[in-house]
Amino acid sequence: MDRKLKVSVVGTGKIVREVLPLVLREDMRYTVTSIYAHRSFDDAANLAATYGIPTIYTDYESLLENDDADFIYIANINTAHYGYALKALQHGRNIIVEKPLCTTYEDACRLMEEASRRHLYIFEAVSLLYNPVYEKIASSIVEIGEISMVTGNYSQLSSRYEMYCNHVVAPAFDPALAGGALMDLNVYNVNFMVGLWGIPVKEVYYPRIGYNGVDLSGAAVLEYDGFSAVCCSAKDSDAPSGAVIQGDKGYIQVKSPVSVLTRAEVHLQGKPVKVFETPEDSHRLEFEFRRFREIYLENDYEAMLEKSRVSLGVMKVLDSLRK
Repeated sequence: MDRKLKVSVVGTGKIVREVLPLVLREDMRYTVTSIYAHRSFDDAANLAATYGIPTIYTDYESLLENDDADFIYIANINTAHYGYALKALQHGRNIIVEKPLCTTYEDACRLMEEASRRHLYIFEAVSLLYNPVYEKIASSIVEIGEISMVTGNYSQLSSRYEMYCNHVVAPAFDPALAGGALMDLNVYNVNFMVGLWGIPVKEVYYPRIGYNGVDLSGAAVLEYDGFSAVCCSAKDSDAPSGAVIQGDKGYIQVKSPVSVLTRAEVHLQGKPVKVFETPEDSHRLEFEFRRFREIYLENDYEAMLEKSRVSLGVMKVLDSLRK
């Protein structure tokens, strides 16, 4: 149980640059065996030199056949997730895939079926689902009585929005590459809702569409039995981000974007406010990577399947919202 988990990293982008210094902390108990780059060899070489990664691959097939990592961590562009993940599974490799797992529900089902058939581990890296504050929110919902309404907002003016307005389209604003507010930001709100209440009875999306067909911002309404959950997100504007779960005996307020979940408050009528917080010095991604390692080394396949069911539910909802 104390051994380090070995991972090979696919990608060199922003999330990889955040994950590498985290997982290579001694307390995280990870080793990075290699890094793969399709085109960005210089970026891969710089990361390898910075973090002491011994091997660089430019051929994915060679990585899958020769690297001895426990997991392949797939963190390249959204539309490439499915192809890289499927090939890894077909080579008998366990995988961690950055959110979104892929871009269609059909593809997500195929990945889960392949993993199940081969008894391989497949994790989607959605940090909020492993956050201890999220777990405390889930166990506190019963205290606020009958739910009447849920709202979530994750809005962040993109650093690439001005470029977009000048008709320079980055992948984050390219609908052909699964860009846009729903897949980049609102996916966290959808995970928050589906993780707590499952697949809604009905879902509708009201987007603000840009000149190239991308959703710059939008509100997704998820209808559950007895209440609706409204998920808002924007890449074209800023707003205070967070979430509120309203019940007839009180409410739960998330005081940060649900992707981070640093603080939540339970407000019950006539009672002191109950506060849940992540440790002040914690990293927003550390909980998921700690849990991936624990689940795998404890051979807790059912725990992995439980999270996979949330991933499938989220992908089903996203598919419906994008139609």
